Amino acid sequence: MKKSEKTKEFILERCAPVFNQKGFIGTSLSDLEQATGLTKGCIYGLFKNKEELAVACFEYARALIHDQMDCEARKKEHSIEKLQAIFDMYRTFPEFWPIKGGCPILNTSIEADDTNPELQQKVVNALESWRRYFSSIITRGIRNGEIRPDANPHVVATVFIALLEGATMMTKAYNDSSSLGIVLDKIDEMIEQLRIKQI
Repeated sequence: MKKSEKTKEFILERCAPVFNQKGFIGTSLSDLEQATGLTKGCIYGLFKNKEELAVACFEYARALIHDQMDCEARKKEHSIEKLQAIFDMYRTFPEFWPIKGGCPILNTSIEADDTNPELQQKVVNALESWRRYFSSIITRGIRNGEIRPDANPHVVATVFIALLEGATMMTKAYNDSSSLGIVLDKIDEMIEQLRIKQI
């Protein structure tokens, strides 16, 4: 890896948590300099402006969480168990989020809704990617005879994401993970209802 690529990765690693906690508008250049120990010239020598850096940091943060989900899913063979493993991972949050500040999709969607079309589009793309990911697991489960054939992968994936993001928002608002626990228990019930019962 070239020195510039290593520096770019370092900047993303240090700046992504700042944007995730303070938001695009709330993050100043001095915040970024303090987080990295680098000068404005060094940072903007690799990213043309704050907008480009914010988008790159969002993608970096989103990938951290997706990669962790995928890592947990790959440990399991069957679709039901893959879904369970993914949501069990969320039981360790928010204490052990892969990135400080919580879910970057939730955080960025709220701020970028009307103020930053490029970031908002990245949020939409991330949600669609997430929904396709869950849908593919469910579709594979139907095909393999593990999940009920009347389950609608798109609908189930949408409900899972909406429940999870809503619970994450409540956890942040109340500074208490009990809402997340309630929702994860409900999602576990829903996953069990997808399972084809063996006679």
